Amino acid sequence: MTESHQPQAAAAQSLLIEATRFLQAGAVQQAFDATLKAKSLRTPVINLDLVRSACFITMGRLHEALESLREELRLFPSNLEAQRLLDQLAAEMGQVHGTDSLNDPDFSQIYEVVRPYTMLSVDRLYSLFSLARRVCLENIPGNFIECGVAAGGSSALLAYVIRRYSRSPRLLWCFDSFSGMPPASDVDTHNGVPASLTGWGEGTCAAPRASLEAVCAKLGVSDIIRPVEGFFESTLPERKNWIGVAALLHMDGDWHSSTKCILENFYDRVVDRGVIQVDDFGHWEGCRKACEEFFASRHIAPVIRQIDSTGVWFEKPDRSPLNPAVPAEIVEAFRQHDVSRFGIESQMSENERFQLFSLLAWELKLRAGQRDICFVEVGSYAGASFLQSYIALKSHGLPVSATSVEPAGQAQFYQVMRELSSDARHLKMTSDVAAPILAAQLRNEGRLADAIFIDGDHSYEGVRRDLELYFPLLRSGGLLIVHDYLPALTPENREYILYHHGGSEPGIRQACDEFFATAPAQAVRLELLKPADPCQTQSWLPSIPGVFSTVRAWRKL
Repeated sequence: MTESHQPQAAAAQSLLIEATRFLQAGAVQQAFDATLKAKSLRTPVINLDLVRSACFITMGRLHEALESLREELRLFPSNLEAQRLLDQLAAEMGQVHGTDSLNDPDFSQIYEVVRPYTMLSVDRLYSLFSLARRVCLENIPGNFIECGVAAGGSSALLAYVIRRYSRSPRLLWCFDSFSGMPPASDVDTHNGVPASLTGWGEGTCAAPRASLEAVCAKLGVSDIIRPVEGFFESTLPERKNWIGVAALLHMDGDWHSSTKCILENFYDRVVDRGVIQVDDFGHWEGCRKACEEFFASRHIAPVIRQIDSTGVWFEKPDRSPLNPAVPAEIVEAFRQHDVSRFGIESQMSENERFQLFSLLAWELKLRAGQRDICFVEVGSYAGASFLQSYIALKSHGLPVSATSVEPAGQAQFYQVMRELSSDARHLKMTSDVAAPILAAQLRNEGRLADAIFIDGDHSYEGVRRDLELYFPLLRSGGLLIVHDYLPALTPENREYILYHHGGSEPGIRQACDEFFATAPAQAVRLELLKPADPCQTQSWLPSIPGVFSTVRAWRKL
């Protein structure tokens, strides 16, 4: 214990002694008030929550007594008296569930593990479980965020769902003070009673970070969580870019200011069709007031779905606005042919997939009398961009001959190649080895490529080599497209760009700028589908400030 905490610890111990004396004398309210003062000092003292539990029992508030005992054991796991009382009280109360959720065998199994680590009702836990599972199965892009972790049970539940059901990488960001609730304001009341008088005010709902780590370790999901310690007002703005975008946001901040802070920082990071669950909407008036004020300020009216008397959830009602400069027919065509609709996992964002599609379906100018279309991709990885390109090119109504230069490839890539069958060929080799082979094939066929997409080696040397080898294989009027073109490093974007690329700056921008400074080509203007959508490349990675797409294209003169 540091010297700065010693006075608070002494004061909390003194208040505990006072509360014990009051309780022994039958002065329950005075004992209760003393425990609340001690909790507000935010310094764990053994038996404090045990005495607070005894007050709750005397008041007939048995469920709150159980939660108080669990809080005692999270802070002091070896408190045998608290464990004995918890077991006794739980046995007397029985296990009463207001839902059929435990009939879901997957949830029932995980519930038994997380229950000692959470204050959420079984209904709210099952709602989280079901929403998270839906997000994963529908492959809605983005990380999960939980603001208000407490002992970590709901965090572990969400991380488990990611591990079991997610079809693409995701992280769970866990924000909490790990020292209990911050001070409440005047609007933070329950049935008109100030939070500080309810037994659940400042310093309550405390659990050390080790509790979160312990339950996640039990489920084998420690690698998925990213705990952030501190009060929301400081941590949320600092980490906002790091979380990328969110598919699910769990708000368990209780107070008006905390709820407001969550919405102001993270609401716009929730993707289209993303879901938000609010734990205290029906309990704390301040929480509900903050939500309603935010809805009014944004002129939105979400369809609020009740979980139990306290929790609610809703799907984000507003969508990222479409770019008015993009013709409606292009938008509709892309929506019909976006590979994400077919269960294909893509490392390109929606904006990037749209730009690739529109380039090849609308910007590619065909020659008079052209009989087929030749496309080359350098670096296919999982095959999503290869399939997206093929679909776009087929919209011209001509046969397509597509070649992938990919030395390895993920399982999905080989599935894509099988689906494209005779229209696609695979050069399973590095780009430098493949280039002369492809050049010879094109000479034998008496043609050049109509479009080439380069997304292979991201080093400066690798990109420069690929441009020099493959640009000559492109016909006049053809398109050369690159992915992961990022701006120069600045103090604002440096750490995010380097994180995306393993600590090294990618050489794509530098190589492209140098090459096309002299090459006979003209840059093609690309429109964004959704100019306000911050999702980039892989949605679980940090958002790079000012970047909404990393696709660039040039037309060969």
